[in-house]
Amino acid sequence: MGNKTDYKDGKAFGRKLEEDHIRHLVAPALKAKKEELEEACQQAMSESVSATQKALRALADKLDSSEAMMGQFSKALKTSIETESAKYDEIFPEKS
Repeated sequence: MGNKTDYKDGKAFGRKLEEDHIRHLVAPALKAKKEELEEACQQAMSESVSATQKALRALADKLDSSEAMMGQFSKALKTSIETESAKYDEIFPEKS
């Protein structure tokens, strides 16, 4: 911070003190909180995507075993559901 003679008046000292406070205390705390919120949001979104994929796959499996829907329409619908489910993999690709 320098010695007492670096500051001509109290205002300059106060400004420097405030700048140092922001730079060394406030900014790092805000950055840490932002990273924490981003991580929590990423986790929640990942869980939501996984749940949606599971629901779509369960629906496709039920259509497969259902006697009410058979034939070309059933296959087209299952293919469409699988395609839509695969789009969720693009949101959060598997980590290798």
